[in-house]
Amino acid sequence: MMWRRLLLLGGGGLLALALGIGLGRLRAPRPPAPPQQTILPTPTPLPLPVQRQGDNRPRWKARWSRALPSPLSLSLAPDGGVALLTAQKQVQSLDARTGAALWSSPPLLLANRVTAVRGGRVLAGALYNPAVQKVWSLNPKTGQPSAFALPGTLWSLMATPDGSRAFFGTSANQIVAFSLLAPQPPPTTWSISALPETLALSTDGSAALTGTWLPAGVRRLGGWAYGDSDPARWQDVQVSADGATAVSLSGRLPRRSQKDLQLTGYDMDSGMRLWEKRIPGKQARVAVAADGQRIALTYLFETQRGGEARLLLLNRDGTPRGEEKGGRFFLPRLAALSALGERVTVLDGDRALFVLDGDGKTRWRLALPRAAPIQETLSTPDGAFLLLVRTDGTLTLYEALP
Repeated sequence: MMWRRLLLLGGGGLLALALGIGLGRLRAPRPPAPPQQTILPTPTPLPLPVQRQGDNRPRWKARWSRALPSPLSLSLAPDGGVALLTAQKQVQSLDARTGAALWSSPPLLLANRVTAVRGGRVLAGALYNPAVQKVWSLNPKTGQPSAFALPGTLWSLMATPDGSRAFFGTSANQIVAFSLLAPQPPPTTWSISALPETLALSTDGSAALTGTWLPAGVRRLGGWAYGDSDPARWQDVQVSADGATAVSLSGRLPRRSQKDLQLTGYDMDSGMRLWEKRIPGKQARVAVAADGQRIALTYLFETQRGGEARLLLLNRDGTPRGEEKGGRFFLPRLAALSALGERVTVLDGDRALFVLDGDGKTRWRLALPRAAPIQETLSTPDGAFLLLVRTDGTLTLYEALP
């Protein structure tokens, strides 16, 4: 019996011991699980900061902006004054500082063109109208008109940048220059053998050039002349303010958007052709610096990928300065060239103004307010003022900063 009890106890002890060991194993803490890598959603990348162009120093400052009914004709004077011809055929003069109207003239019913002159005077004429053989000169203080009689129909008109003289080309194949200073000496007349379609003048008018049509050519008043083998080509001309350099931009047929463009540089004293370049596009705009040493040109052309634009910078001898700029996404249109050619301002569509240095490197970008598209840009010969004209008639005058 004793043996059986011990056996039972022993078996129970062994069983208890086994159960204890098992329970101990069950109660023992499990080792910590290895850390799991938390997979977070990929963060949305933050937008990159806007890249500044060049050194970001402002080159233009807005003087004033005002909305006006779309004018029939508009002109910017070298001192920043603005003249416009309203739909009622009244000439208005706008103050260079504020844009306020200084005066309005009586209606000039047949006028279709105005030219703003330094000092506040305004010239008004009726281009291509054989019924009007005169040009009006409007008083800089009152706007009262007086008239210059012309030998024929008006074909071109321009005033010297210093405001001393006005030049008028007529259908009588003559160019007449009147003094705008008092007392007024007798006018000077040049006879040519073609229609004087365009005019270009140095600061004081001592160097004057005309681009003619039917037959086409370029002529210095009182000096050299070049004819064109195609008598119906048009010729736009420009002269540097110092009278040393001239350029002509010519094209086929009267429409200025035609292709087959030719750009030519001239030495004004000798009349020597310095260079010629074919422009493979249309709607070209060209400017020559006041010192005659640099030239800027923009134009549009069609490719298999669509329309593109180019900006070309040249030295006086026709050699390029830097590489051409432009393409499908940068559409430069020449707006202004500084007096020494060291700053070139272009309009990129209706979105922004870009200012580049004389080698074509971007120095500054001005984003324009989102408003009506830019219809036209006007600048002074020395690039000191720039006028933006929007399709809704809004005018904004910018002045160049040092």
